[in-house]
Amino acid sequence: MNKDYKISIINILSLIIIMFLLYSFSLYFEEKIVLKVDSSNKEKIEKCLANYTENVDFIEKVAAGHGWNSGHVYLYNYFGGVEELIVSDGDSKIGELDSYIRENGYSLDAVATRNIIILIIGLCCLIIIKINIKNQKLLKRNQ
Repeated sequence: MNKDYKISIINILSLIIIMFLLYSFSLYFEEKIVLKVDSSNKEKIEKCLANYTENVDFIEKVAAGHGWNSGHVYLYNYFGGVEELIVSDGDSKIGELDSYIRENGYSLDAVATRNIIILIIGLCCLIIIKINIKNQKLLKRNQ
């Protein structure tokens, strides 16, 4: 395979990794704790949301805001829709759901940190490979 072709593929992969890095950094600004709805927690979530939303069966994940978004609960359905509920003092069910999400969910900050570390390692590997290819190219030229 041509060395210039390899370098262009590495450049394209590097650009893709940089785009994913930007996306991962944007996750820090989401300020949410997310909980995937599955068979183990579906009943609990349905019970908490019985009076607040119509289509509880279509909820894919729920999120509790923290930081600037504290006091908000987000409901994500399978069709890409997002419904936002505000936790108030008198709402014991939504407050209970908010607490449940915080105890059992995962922070998007942790996901972003993990992604950034993996992507930076991948980018460093691509840079090392690219440097090695260029050095081999220079050695052949000098021979």
